[in-house]
Amino acid sequence: MHSRAPIFSYHHVLWADAAGYYSYLPATFEFGWKAEHFPDSADILTGQGFRLNSETNSIETKYTYGVALLQLPFYLTGRLIAKISGSNENGFGVIGHRMIMLAGVFYALAALYFLKRILKKMYGAFSASMAVLFLFSSTTLFYYGIDKAGFSHIYLFFLFTVLINMVDRLIYSPDFFRSLIFFAILLLCFLIRPTSVFAFPLIFLTGVKSKADLFELLHALRKNRKHYLLPACLATLVLIPQFTYWYFISGNIFWYSYGDEGFSNLNNPHLLELWFSPNNGLFVYTPIVAVLLIISLLKFNRGIDSISFLVVFLFISWMFASWHDWRFGCSFGSRSFTEYLVFLAFPLAGLLNHLKEGRYHKLLLFCCLMIGYIAFVNINTIYTYDDCFYGDTWDYENFFKIIRFY
Repeated sequence: MHSRAPIFSYHHVLWADAAGYYSYLPATFEFGWKAEHFPDSADILTGQGFRLNSETNSIETKYTYGVALLQLPFYLTGRLIAKISGSNENGFGVIGHRMIMLAGVFYALAALYFLKRILKKMYGAFSASMAVLFLFSSTTLFYYGIDKAGFSHIYLFFLFTVLINMVDRLIYSPDFFRSLIFFAILLLCFLIRPTSVFAFPLIFLTGVKSKADLFELLHALRKNRKHYLLPACLATLVLIPQFTYWYFISGNIFWYSYGDEGFSNLNNPHLLELWFSPNNGLFVYTPIVAVLLIISLLKFNRGIDSISFLVVFLFISWMFASWHDWRFGCSFGSRSFTEYLVFLAFPLAGLLNHLKEGRYHKLLLFCCLMIGYIAFVNINTIYTYDDCFYGDTWDYENFFKIIRFY
């Protein structure tokens, strides 16, 4: 996918937001947080995801460091490769770009592995395998795991799957180390995108199928609450690097780095546009989401409480539609929903398992073929997509020129 475009272009992996997340790594390990040490115009060449402030000799990025932390092993590997090969690359060259591409693939595959583990326990191996395959190939997960691997979404999707795998033991058999890791990941998710907090109730409700299950969960949390206090307090250490950077830039440990950008449309959210506009509308680019939302209400969905998920979905839709730019810039589909797709894997696996166990073989085959075709259209469109929609809000004529049905 990246072979079609040179580095330092908006088609490549380190551009705009992605470069803003990534900038923490070369700034820390290569340039000592001094703007004068950076390659000339590095901020402009990478789409102005960060800013080299020549007046203060500092690097300014509005993004937090969580994504960079997850990219760190790949960045260090790239530095080692550059050193062994005798390259004088500084983190912004071909090796640096390729390592971020690999990071996206790694976290996408790791997320699918963890997601399959939890689905397999509930629905069996066949349904779990098919669900993760279809979810990845028929939604924006493919785009943000393969093409835009520097954005935050595939990393949050990975972290959500890890938390879902950990939550049962955390609740019913807590220990210090497990609790520390769990709460550290929770805080890291919040740090990467604060709206992630709305996914936290769903993570805890994984596997809740009845009121009895809910009461049992609440009882276990109350019973084991003493095991959570110290690990939760220690987990806040993951915030210290961010507070340090904010203090370095602004003189305050708490700093709203987005300036004038914010949720300026809370009283007038663009919900119809967010869901149905050909300019990054959720259901337009990922129609399977609408299908899975309906399926989640049916009785064979045993993974996530349906009403809770719909409430969260409507709330985050309102929040995203209230952002000053509900399109969220150049992207593919409503990208802010990407990490939340993890919760739609449960109704999808439940449907496949219901059809399999009920011996509705013809209907199962039909569903697999239909989802397979949606996946084909999705991937085929992604491979020809120019990374931006250039039409107006309701320009469906331009949309049908983009979509690849065959």
